[in-house]
Formats: sequence, structure tokens, C-alpha cells
Amino acid sequence: RSIVNPLHLVIEAIGRFAKGDLVLEGFDYAGSRKIVARSDELGEVGHSMDELLGGLTRISGEIKAASAGVSAGAVQLS
Repeated sequence: RSIVNPLHLVIEAIGRFAKGDLVLEGFDYAGSRKIVARSDELGEVGHSMDELLGGLTRISGEIKAASAGVSAGAVQLS
């Protein structure tokens, strides 16, 4: 099995994560699902990448919620 295309997808996703892109607009999700479905080390990398995206998305949501709370508190103080 070829690993070149799956590695390119992983590299692209990680590069986008590094730049703060958690939406991954235009990303090949079908290709990503194929990577995760693999039963080799590349599949493990794909699964970890999914977990990373989920964690970053969750943290981003928590930061947005905390920021909204701080903004609301600041409005009440002024």
C-alpha cells in the first residue's frame, strides 16, 4: 500500500492546525477517513490526528466561552 498520499494529507492537516485552522475547509475528509480506517501505524497517526482536532476544537470553544464571560463582566462593571 502506498503511504505517500496519506502522509501528504496528515502533513496538510497538521500544518493547518499549526496555523489555527480548525475548520479545515476544503480538506479531503474522505481521504482522512481512509487513513483512520487503516490497521497500521498510519491509521494510528490518523486516529491521533482526529483526537488532536477534537481536543483543539474543545479548547477553542472553552476559550470562546470564557472570553464571552469576561466581556459580559466588563460590560457590567462599566
